[in-house]
Amino acid sequence: MNPDYLEMRARFYPREKERRVRLRLDELADVWTCSAKQAKRKLKKLEEDGICAYIPGRGRGHCSELRFRTDFQEDLNAAIRHSLHAKNMELLMHILQLPCPKQWSGQLLRPMQELLGLQAPDPITDVLEAIVTLPVTNLDPAQASITYDLMLVSLIGDTLLRYDAERDRLLPHLSAAWETDADCRTWTLYLRKQARFHHRRPLTSGDVKFSLERLMQPDCANRWLAEDIDAVDCMNPLTVRIALKRPNPLFGRFLAAAPTTIVAADAPVHGRHFIGTGPYVLAECNRRKAVLEAFDEYFGLRPYIDTVQFWHVRPEAAHQIGYHLAGTGAQPEARRDGGEGGETDPVAVEERVEQGFRFLLFNTRHSGRMRDQALRNAIHELCDVEAMWRDLDRSGLVPASHFVPGKSKPFARSLRQARHWLAQSGYKGEEVHLSLLDLPSAWEEGRWLKRRAARIGINLVLHPYALDELYDGSREERMDLILSGYVSSHDPVLSMMGAFHNPVLPFRKWMADEHIQPIDGLLERMKQAPPPAGEALGDDIIRYIQDHRLLVFLYHPRHRHRFDLMLRDIQFDPFAFPDVTALWVRPAWTAEGKPRP
Repeated sequence: MNPDYLEMRARFYPREKERRVRLRLDELADVWTCSAKQAKRKLKKLEEDGICAYIPGRGRGHCSELRFRTDFQEDLNAAIRHSLHAKNMELLMHILQLPCPKQWSGQLLRPMQELLGLQAPDPITDVLEAIVTLPVTNLDPAQASITYDLMLVSLIGDTLLRYDAERDRLLPHLSAAWETDADCRTWTLYLRKQARFHHRRPLTSGDVKFSLERLMQPDCANRWLAEDIDAVDCMNPLTVRIALKRPNPLFGRFLAAAPTTIVAADAPVHGRHFIGTGPYVLAECNRRKAVLEAFDEYFGLRPYIDTVQFWHVRPEAAHQIGYHLAGTGAQPEARRDGGEGGETDPVAVEERVEQGFRFLLFNTRHSGRMRDQALRNAIHELCDVEAMWRDLDRSGLVPASHFVPGKSKPFARSLRQARHWLAQSGYKGEEVHLSLLDLPSAWEEGRWLKRRAARIGINLVLHPYALDELYDGSREERMDLILSGYVSSHDPVLSMMGAFHNPVLPFRKWMADEHIQPIDGLLERMKQAPPPAGEALGDDIIRYIQDHRLLVFLYHPRHRHRFDLMLRDIQFDPFAFPDVTALWVRPAWTAEGKPRP
């Protein structure tokens, strides 16, 4: 089935009557992202194939008409059947992206289950087809700032050290051993002899120097991890010495953070590719999918799953089918028939509270009206998350008042207090611009906030943004608020530092210097403090944020992860994604050819 035809039919289906639709050629060119001339050629080919008839509009500016020979739902079913028979995942994923009527979802998506989850193209190869609702935005370790990107970075590459959060200790990784002086200003690391990059060259101290010096560049999003470095010296091919400008007892944990992943010095690094030493090789990466293949010469344990394909689909489609590994927003568990009832898929379901939170952040850096604390107080009181959950018919609320779920406490907010604070503010009915992630759950919450704000006279205007726009600062001055989220790694101290030091993330971009400076001071003290004192300083930062109403903590998301029952040893990586390196497969049949009980 022609993908262009499916795309065209889906986009114009709401306007279709009796298999006919009126449109302008420039509209069709926009759908196909091509010129009007190329759109005409494509239409001619569809006519030659007997798929539709094209009747051009008479005169300039008049609509043309398309007449289709078949029913669109029948065409979609035929395309899915053909793709399943040919095992054409590309076309299936293209179909998942189409804006089809919601009432078709269950019937259309049910057959796709057989190509998702675990596949075995031959007796000794295991392929995991996984659904994600996030696109790849930047895989350069020095720049990567989005959780999904950092997860992929950690599969493709390795860090010098690992951090065991449960025991609060550093572990060897690319460095077989390390030592530091008494004041933690000089760190000497001894590299493994058997570590190799994916292009088969051995790891050397030169690669470590190259990677850390990339991180020290002024335009690097994760530069804060290397800002204390004074010099990186290669003592010999397997020994590197890092001299710091000041003592930093936490620097070993910095070397365990994903952005300090070591890249090959003799290979290009860009947003869609780098050469690492990790358990998986990046075989393909684009907006639609990322494909990882197990690295047979990995210095650690080779992953059991040979190939992992992460397919990016629309959230509303992803939640209709199983085996998706991560997403955003609170959604019900997907069913085999796409509805709330009926038979469930034969999968294991793992529900977890995310080590992160959703928030509403005030743009005190660029927006004059957001410097009005009385107005910020009013908006803070508007955000009654319990009321939001009731109105949106959600369940399983975990209210947030801290970065870490275990430290969050229930809170009360009210419209009465919101009106009180609004009367004390200088607000005169101007438009208040709210930036939100272009995802269904964010739109749902944004529209709820808009209705809620209107009840006390605040005129909220919603503006969607895509994840990769975080790297572009062009819209910041126009926005007053941002509705977003942050996911912590298993190292809460470094996660808090990254949230406020990374210039790509909204905290540093949107908070005024008068607030960033005292927070920076507390973060600097965290570097020098022992663990309990460091945690207490983190709590001080949260109190400062709450006292000055710099952001509104909303909730900690719950995620339901669904897995093929043949997958075993399901664990979660530092970014709350299922750790595909730890998965293994229980064979479905014993040697005697009988099912295993």
